[in-house]
Amino acid sequence: GMRRRGWQTAIEYAMSVGDRAPGVAESALYIAMAFERDRYAHPDDRPDAENLNRHWHRVLRGMIGYRVRVIGSAGPELGEGRSSA
Repeated sequence: GMRRRGWQTAIEYAMSVGDRAPGVAESALYIAMAFERDRYAHPDDRPDAENLNRHWHRVLRGMIGYRVRVIGSAGPELGEGRSSA
């Protein structure tokens, strides 16, 4: 549910992901920096694939948690939701 805007750089997008899911801000920024390094740096300066994969999984779990919280908070606005009992 979070699409990168055409005007956003990879780092700006990572920061917006971190704003919505603060627990993954560091990993999102790591991924954005690795993307830029992979895209613009010398081919020998590639990010560590294992470390990058770990950060991707962390962001994925964090964004799933974010979506669950957003969906869960929609219930009371619709007259539904969790009971307090």
